[in-house]
Amino acid sequence: MSYSIVYKRQFLRVGVKIIPLNLVGSNNLWEADNKRRVRDWNPMMNSVNDIPLLTVGEVMKTADTWTGGTYQEHFKYQSKWVDDASLIRFCKNGIKNARTIEELKALSAYPEDVYLKCRLNIWYTDGSTYADGSLCQKNKSELIRETHSSDGVLEFLSLAKNRITNKKENEVDIYVWIGFSNENVVAWPKESIKRKKAERPSSDYWVVFAHRKSGVSAYVEKLTKKHLYFARTADTAKAFTSKKKAEYWIKERNIVERFENIESFDVQYVA
Repeated sequence: MSYSIVYKRQFLRVGVKIIPLNLVGSNNLWEADNKRRVRDWNPMMNSVNDIPLLTVGEVMKTADTWTGGTYQEHFKYQSKWVDDASLIRFCKNGIKNARTIEELKALSAYPEDVYLKCRLNIWYTDGSTYADGSLCQKNKSELIRETHSSDGVLEFLSLAKNRITNKKENEVDIYVWIGFSNENVVAWPKESIKRKKAERPSSDYWVVFAHRKSGVSAYVEKLTKKHLYFARTADTAKAFTSKKKAEYWIKERNIVERFENIESFDVQYVA
């Protein structure tokens, strides 16, 4: 079964109107290396021979026309099927979080990478026919450009509207395509989080002393998911700032029951 997968959503605000944009692809189409499915930005509500610039009311009215049927699997989003109720929420949240291209640039660490790619996809006939005698439909692209501002979007849509109005007789359908230049609209550099190592107190701290059934007792140095490690001296053992915290650690980690070779624990003060 073929269905659509929406990977990301970013509705574009242009003035007081909205262009609903989704990063979407088919579950059946894969990239050349077969490592992941094909995806691209597309207008969600792209009417043939019209521009996809809608008022908030028009967005919700269009979404409402897609509901009410027995089929409740419109597309997959965040690994879940979107039903009628989810579709309405999807559009409402898209409108709520809609941003102008200028706002998206301000949010991005790489504002120069935030822009739109625009074009017209035109289906036409040139007189050639299929084997059954029906006319062949071919396609071409026009008004291919990059747009870096809201004014640029409006300029492109104006040209697109004029081109659609003056559609030639042999042109069947014209679709307006608009999409972001990158999959991550608002990009930030990946930085590793370096956690500051807690400073060990030089004195006045508490440590946990383990009495082992083997008769060899030792200080607790570290606890992992499966192992308890020991230190020979208190100055290399795990340190606590209070006796209460050390006792709580023993109880909260449940280490008495977890490790059969331990007979008991006690907390010792180090001056």
